[in-house]
Amino acid sequence: MALTEHRVATAAALAQAVLDWSLPLLQQRLRTEARLSLLLSGGTTPMAFYRLLAQAPLPWPQIDLALVDERWVEPSSVHSNEAAIRAALAVNPSAAQRLTGMKNSAATAKVGVVDCNQRYRELCWPPALTVLGMGLDGHTASLFPAAEGLQEGLTSRTLCAAIHAQPSAMTGPCTERVSLTLWALAQSSRLVLLISGEDKLALYRRARQSENPALPVSLLLGLPCPIDVFWCP
Repeated sequence: MALTEHRVATAAALAQAVLDWSLPLLQQRLRTEARLSLLLSGGTTPMAFYRLLAQAPLPWPQIDLALVDERWVEPSSVHSNEAAIRAALAVNPSAAQRLTGMKNSAATAKVGVVDCNQRYRELCWPPALTVLGMGLDGHTASLFPAAEGLQEGLTSRTLCAAIHAQPSAMTGPCTERVSLTLWALAQSSRLVLLISGEDKLALYRRARQSENPALPVSLLLGLPCPIDVFWCP
């Protein structure tokens, strides 16, 4: 495990630190590669970073953006990760239009995941960078403990899996999801885990100690690909 930790003082400093760290990596790759992809998570912590990233001097027509996971709700819903990320990227329409969502017209995630896998195979693989968060229940992406579909999400060699989480404070009312699988996350050239607060820091430290499916983030931290963890109080 190639894991590097970065600690910053505030949420605003976190966003800037991730930009300062990631931008040179992306610019360097684009000097030799015609196209690359970035995979983005929802949640409140990464949105300030996305706003900064959208304004960065990057050749956006050469960059694919896509979601790490999504609730099975329409993109117009207040619960939609796609809607939140598009709003953050909207400071630069050239960046916002590069985003590929997961939700489609299928009635359920189990049906819709087939189309989702097909569209995700058309992205540029492996992703240059995948941005992740972590919940206090130990989930990352939509790989929730004890969820229906979790086993597939942890073991399948497809890109996306349908997940039906157990209702909890972490899931809110939207328990039907699509998520990148652990295998798909492992394909990324770099993984970035953004966490904030002392409670999440304590959980992260516990997850680092051993791999445990009851804490899916612990399996992520055991992947062999480089992982950078950014934390602020």
